[in-house]
Amino acid sequence: MNEIQNESWLNKRREGWQPLIVFLLIAYLFSITTDPIPLLGIIKRYTGISESNIKLLVNVPLYIGLIIFLIFDRRKFLRPFIIFYVLVEMILLFLYLYELVNTIDYFKGVSGSYALMLDVVTMWFINILLFGLLYWILDSGGPFERINGQKNFRELLFPQFTINSEKFKDWSPDIIDYITLAFTTATAFGPTDTFFLSRRFKIIMIIQVIISLTILTVLASRAVNLIR
Repeated sequence: MNEIQNESWLNKRREGWQPLIVFLLIAYLFSITTDPIPLLGIIKRYTGISESNIKLLVNVPLYIGLIIFLIFDRRKFLRPFIIFYVLVEMILLFLYLYELVNTIDYFKGVSGSYALMLDVVTMWFINILLFGLLYWILDSGGPFERINGQKNFRELLFPQFTINSEKFKDWSPDIIDYITLAFTTATAFGPTDTFFLSRRFKIIMIIQVIISLTILTVLASRAVNLIR
């Protein structure tokens, strides 16, 4: 009986702990990158806190907010809260990519190649996780609207929606489906089995593809050339 209650408690609040796990992973990936933004070095000089710890501490309000939501089930605050922090993290991602492109000539030799390649891999995964979260929180009014079965305008056409089967009659995409969508979009530089229907999602997809192209063609190719 307790197991059933615990399971229902987790399922009821999965829209809180699922993004919390994703944001924790994003914060960790940011923490292991190099520091192309001078601001972090200035903060370190005055506080003595390392750049990696500064990057983790910046996300503390996010963790506290999501934990409060998780405990007290404050659903009405979740969507704007996550959208705000996704946009903040995306601005950080844009700044990192901009500074990496501008300082790409500072990476020299094999050691520089490995450092740049680490940044390439982490930025690519951050790109996937952030856009996966953005697709998840925006699509058709957000996760709560989809779970409640409210008939909002469909912005993404998953293949399950086109299958005429009782198995997928009440199917609703979960956060892993949106992260998979972001992964395939970043890898294929465009849509694969899921179609973008709304104009705003097409614009978001274009932005993600541009970021992915920048990471893989500009930064990754430079890292490979340094090894040769």
